[in-house]
Amino acid sequence: MINKRTEMNELRILAVESRMKMTNKADENVENKPKTFTGVKGNKGDKGSVGATGIKGETGAKGLQGRKGSIGSKGNKGNKGSVGIQGPKGECVVPMRISVYPVSQEVFAGETAIFYCWVQGQTSSTITWRKLGGVLSDATVEEGALRISKVQSSHVGSYMCTARTGLGMLRTISRLQIKESPKFTNKPSSEVILAQGTTASLCCEATGSPPPRIEWYRAQKQSVSIPVNQEDRCLLVNTDKENAEGDYICRATSRLGLAETVTTVIATRLIGMTLVFITAYLCLVSTSSCHNNCTRTTNQQLK
Repeated sequence: MINKRTEMNELRILAVESRMKMTNKADENVENKPKTFTGVKGNKGDKGSVGATGIKGETGAKGLQGRKGSIGSKGNKGNKGSVGIQGPKGECVVPMRISVYPVSQEVFAGETAIFYCWVQGQTSSTITWRKLGGVLSDATVEEGALRISKVQSSHVGSYMCTARTGLGMLRTISRLQIKESPKFTNKPSSEVILAQGTTASLCCEATGSPPPRIEWYRAQKQSVSIPVNQEDRCLLVNTDKENAEGDYICRATSRLGLAETVTTVIATRLIGMTLVFITAYLCLVSTSSCHNNCTRTTNQQLK
C-alpha cells in the first residue's frame, strides 16, 4: 500500500512539472510572436480518447447497520409434496404389566396348588415369590410359577410375586385357601330327656372352608326349618309347647357339602331322684357344651 502511494505522488509531481514547462514555453512564444488580431473562434475539437483506469482507492469504513424492515405479507401455500419412501416396519411396544393366575385359589388338603406369574411388555425379568407374614415352605419356583405340593392349613394365606426388570420392580398378590367340607366340632347327644315344663338349648358347632351355615330342622314327614341365631347356633326347646317331643336335626351346610346330626327330645313327667339320675347320666355321655343345660335342668328338678 505504501509503494502505491509513493508511485502516485511521483506521478502527480511529474504531471505538475510537465504542465509548468508547457506554461513557460507558451509564455515565451507569446512574447516572441508579433502582435496579431484575434481570429474567429474555431470549431470544438473532437473528444479525446478515454484515459487509462485510475488506481483503486482505499476501502471506506463500514457504514452503520440499517433498520430492520417490516415483515412481508404471507406467501401463498405451496403445492403438496410427493409421498415419501415407506419406512421399515416398526416394533410393537407393550407397556409393562405384571399378571398372576389365578388371583385366588382353593384346593383340598393334600392337593397341589400352582400360581403363574409373568410380565407383559418386558422379555428380561427375574421372578421371585414370598409368603406375606410367613415362611415359604414346601414350595418351588420354576420359570415364574410357584408350586406348593401337599397343601396344608399352614399354607393358607397371601403370596406376593415380585418381578425385577431393567426399568424397575413390579408386584402382585394372590391368595391360597383350603377347601374343607363341614365337620361338627360340638353337637348335642343323640337323646335328651326333659321334664315336662322345662326348656333346654341344643347347640351345634362346625368348621369348614368356606365356613358352614348352621340350620335346625324338625324331623317330620316334611322337614320344617327352625330359625336359629347364627352367633350361638343354639336351638331352644320348650316342653310346655305342644309336640315339643320328637327328632331335631342340626345341619351344617356349605357349597362343598353338608353334615348333620339328629337329637331326640323326650318330655317326661318323672319326678324326684329318678329324673335326676337319668339327667345326670345323659350329661355324662353328652358333649361339654350341653353339660350346663343338663345341670340347669337337674337343679330345677331338685328344687
